[in-house]
Amino acid sequence: MGGGCQDKFLDRLLVEVTGKEVYAGPVEATAIGNIMAQMLRDDVFEDLKEARRVVAKSFEVKRIADEMDE
Repeated sequence: MGGGCQDKFLDRLLVEVTGKEVYAGPVEATAIGNIMAQMLRDDVFEDLKEARRVVAKSFEVKRIADEMDE
């Protein structure tokens, strides 16, 4: 999720309703996704998996279930 991840109620509701692991962040996910797509097109990344790995290492991403346990 992007900017919507700032809403803690939405985060928890998404986990509870879907039963899936939910990761929140970065807030500017749309812009980052756009840049990532352009970089994939220009062969900056080997594949989508590598691009996702780089984004995950470059920005704070939180696992919502971990926050619910606190």
